[in-house]
Amino acid sequence: MDNLSHEQAIILLNELLNEDVKEIFEEELKNAGEHGDPVFQVTNSEGMKVNVEVEWNQEGDYLVYAIRE
Repeated sequence: MDNLSHEQAIILLNELLNEDVKEIFEEELKNAGEHGDPVFQVTNSEGMKVNVEVEWNQEGDYLVYAIRE
């Protein structure tokens, strides 16, 4: 799934990973931003992982997300 908003990405991750992973998402996003890495993983308590790509939309000056299972 491409071009997701911040909230859409969290909702989809929660559905895919069958639990609330908002805090994990926020922490991994912060770490990725600090290191300039456009891809990070969100992992649930059972060890399931989903890759998240983040990209800056220059025209609108906001971030968009892509979820890669």
